[in-house]
Amino acid sequence: MVAGVPLAICANCVAPIGRSLFVAGASPNTVLATMISSPTLNVVVLAMVFALFPLPIALVRIVVPLVLLALVPVIVRKTAPAAWISRTGNTSLVDKNGWWQPLGFTLKSYLKNFAGLTVATVPLMVVAASLGALIVEVLPVNHIPTTVSLVGVVAVASAGTFVPVPMACDVAIAFLLMTRGVPTPYVVTLRCTWGAFSLYPMLILGRTISWRTATALFGSVMLLGIAAGYGVNPARPLT
Repeated sequence: MVAGVPLAICANCVAPIGRSLFVAGASPNTVLATMISSPTLNVVVLAMVFALFPLPIALVRIVVPLVLLALVPVIVRKTAPAAWISRTGNTSLVDKNGWWQPLGFTLKSYLKNFAGLTVATVPLMVVAASLGALIVEVLPVNHIPTTVSLVGVVAVASAGTFVPVPMACDVAIAFLLMTRGVPTPYVVTLRCTWGAFSLYPMLILGRTISWRTATALFGSVMLLGIAAGYGVNPARPLT
């Protein structure tokens, strides 16, 4: 969390950073905490949320990522390979007798890791963007729902967790939907899932740590979004 909040970048941009942290020797706990806290606890985005939305919605928007961060040790313990759970970074020096060899080693490692990161992430970025665009095209954007249903909340949570979105774009769209009369449970569900995770970091996480870990994090974000959406208005019957 301490490493992720200052980054203040979206879930898609932080995914390659999370992969780099893991390759450098960081533990799965550190990787997941960084990938969660960077997009969800961005100070600027949170300020926008408190400025645009009612206080209960803004508070829920803070509680959800904190709960998700609290679940990280459980997710890692249950899904990550045992040999990787207690990983620590290697801080040993390459050479203590001068700086030419360390400099050459650093440049070589940088180029090698940059090439490997590009090969590993760019194709997944294209796949995630294409599938996200397909979902957006399929969704009935011209129809504004007036009733709340459990199926609708689940659908919104699934789409919000799946579709990639740039930083703060989700805040603007959720606010626009709220002003257009979209029911609060849908707005809150979208607000707590969209931008917190997406298909792209899921693919990166699956190839880096494990697919069980990636799926568990995806499911956790979606379930917390459903709980938040229903929790803001529990007295309202779900049809």
